[in-house]
Amino acid sequence: MGLVSTDTGHRWPGRRIPYVIDDTDFPEGSAGRQEIQRGIDLWNAQAPLPLVPRAGEGDYVRLREAAANLHSAVGRQGGEQGVYCDIGASRQQRIPGQRSQASPALAATGNSIHLVHIGNGSHDLWHSMFDGTKWSTNVRIPGQQSKAAPALATFTGGVHMVHLGNSSNDLWHSVFGGSSWSTNVKIPGQQSKAPPALAAHGGRLHMVHLGDTSNDLWHSVFDGTKWSTNVKIPGQQSKGTPALVSDGTRLHLVHLGNTSSALWHSTLGGAAWTPNVRIPGQASKAPPALAFDGTAVHLVHLGETSNDLWHSTFDGTAWTPNVRLAEEKSKAAPSLATFGGRVHVVHLGDTENDLWHSLIDQGSRNLAAAIVHEVCHAAGIMHEQSREDRDLFVTVHDDQIQAGQGHNFEKRTDSADDSGLYDYDSVMHYGPFFFAKTAMTPVLSPGPATGGFLGAFANIGRAQNFSAGDIETLHAYYPAWTPNTPIDGQESRGTPALAEFGGLLHRVHIGRSSNDLWHSVFDGAAWTPNVRIPGQKSKVPGALAAFGGGLHLVHLGDSSNDLWHSVSDGASWSANVKIPGQKSKATPALAEYGGLLHLVHLGDSSNDLWHSTFDGAAWTPNVRIEAQQSRGTPALAVHGGLLHMVHLGDSSNDLWHSTFDGAGWTPNVRIPHQQSHGVPALAAFQGRLHLLHLGNSSNQIWHSIFDGTWRPNVPVEGQSSSVGVGIAPFGSQLVMVHVGDGSTGLWHSSYTR
Repeated sequence: MGLVSTDTGHRWPGRRIPYVIDDTDFPEGSAGRQEIQRGIDLWNAQAPLPLVPRAGEGDYVRLREAAANLHSAVGRQGGEQGVYCDIGASRQQRIPGQRSQASPALAATGNSIHLVHIGNGSHDLWHSMFDGTKWSTNVRIPGQQSKAAPALATFTGGVHMVHLGNSSNDLWHSVFGGSSWSTNVKIPGQQSKAPPALAAHGGRLHMVHLGDTSNDLWHSVFDGTKWSTNVKIPGQQSKGTPALVSDGTRLHLVHLGNTSSALWHSTLGGAAWTPNVRIPGQASKAPPALAFDGTAVHLVHLGETSNDLWHSTFDGTAWTPNVRLAEEKSKAAPSLATFGGRVHVVHLGDTENDLWHSLIDQGSRNLAAAIVHEVCHAAGIMHEQSREDRDLFVTVHDDQIQAGQGHNFEKRTDSADDSGLYDYDSVMHYGPFFFAKTAMTPVLSPGPATGGFLGAFANIGRAQNFSAGDIETLHAYYPAWTPNTPIDGQESRGTPALAEFGGLLHRVHIGRSSNDLWHSVFDGAAWTPNVRIPGQKSKVPGALAAFGGGLHLVHLGDSSNDLWHSVSDGASWSANVKIPGQKSKATPALAEYGGLLHLVHLGDSSNDLWHSTFDGAAWTPNVRIEAQQSRGTPALAVHGGLLHMVHLGDSSNDLWHSTFDGAGWTPNVRIPHQQSHGVPALAAFQGRLHLLHLGNSSNQIWHSIFDGTWRPNVPVEGQSSSVGVGIAPFGSQLVMVHVGDGSTGLWHSSYTR
């Protein structure tokens, strides 16, 4: 679900992030600015802390364009800070000294990309290689010419090329073995009026091409020795060159219509091609190009009436809507190859024969999600694969990470805490091949865990939006507490007790300077004046819970450790009755669970915890909870079918958690990284367990959520108390009442997620 910064200064005050959009990187009216706005809209539609236009705030973010390897700082830094959004502004580079009068062809090996193209003014074929940094000077392939673009594919350790003849439709085959090209050989009985398509799949090299004089599509395979007789693919025609790629399981074919610019998709998974299906909403005036990056099939094509380049991906089920590759245009079909974990594009210029090279990255194929990812960093959220528990869920292959990118996969145990369950679907999770050295071996593979996580490994790096876990993490990191307001005319020197009963929220507290017990109710708008409960006093605060049609109060004596019990019907309180044989040196805790009222309290003179129940008629003798002690009042709440208890340590500020299932208590477990110098408060609300407590050495109030695991605690902005707080659910809000930090006044706040 998340990995959050432990630096509380990284959180944005007011649950909002002021922003500006950089006008130089994203000018008004530009496509890039529109993408930024879409990302902002996506964020604001779901995140609990909105992006708001800066209105003079000193701390704010500036949305900038940047390369995929330039990351935004984690959390609020102070002053202006960049949020670097790789939304696909082109970083295309002209390949020096290389021009072609027709579309180029690409194929990748383990250490390079191979580019073959015809000459600028001739039919000669030229060859160049890219090593990840620069292109080699192109070299003419001896004795080989083609009147149209060639086709390339890597197969059995070599780069295979098939091309048309210099002046004929014959198909010719040649192989580059690492140092030179073999003499090209005519493929018997096969002609095409347009360039063919090649792809290795299932241990064979596949070729699909048009007929010699027709738009029929023909299929042939090469087994390493000879080509099979080509066979017409039933029911499929194209007016231009098709495109092929293998995803390891199926061979994908995309082509133009027989007489239209529509794009059609078919697959070969066994012996026969599936009927081709039109790709919704996508058309091109020139042939398409395909590549597979280990996760998705990528499609790039020209516009239906323009030279713009458009990009779409196929996840095995459906094609995404195509998105324009910003600022990239070509007057002819592009070519794609996967190399170094990235999809590379080479294409002609918009109006000239220069060859251009660019990358398809996370930004240019998943724009809004890329923006959300970077804003999450600014909000204080780190990469999911950097969690302390990640080794259970993913295996990181350090030897496959590109040089200089290892920091993206390091565990962040010194500056961050895991929040919630591990989330494969998180927008903060990298994909298997992110920053991989090659397209053959992933950086991330599945870990040993078979449960205890969200989503599925197959989804990593493919998020189009927040996951449900991401939203939970943001809500836990930025809890929705309202500013606290004073409750006029009401004071107490101790922690108040709260409980909902009869459609009202009830509060009982001791006096400011006396042991009198006072009662007030909240109707959702205002608290009534408090009224003293006749004949009842306590030397410490009491405990309150609804049970069996009444509101129950248990408290200590005026000057003794005896425990006393009283019940209200909403109008008046019964006389309090001493609970036989039970004493406590501190305030007790009450909760209804399993049809009984449960009471947990300290011993008369020890820190042992004791447990008793009330069935509506009598209290059971209290029983010591084995091996659990606390130096202060415990807290109780029901969640997930269990009675939960949180308490302080026997002699420390550590917070401990235990549950009761109706038969016995589990051994208590320390809540990681959470301490309090005052007693905790616990309440179930909206399917989660909420814990409030003071700081380890300060009066700051902290909030933590349990939804299967304890999330990191965060300070409640602007709220402190000299003693513990009282909390209880009331309708659609969780209400907190506490004493002031340096006063006895009572303050009210609500959590309204």
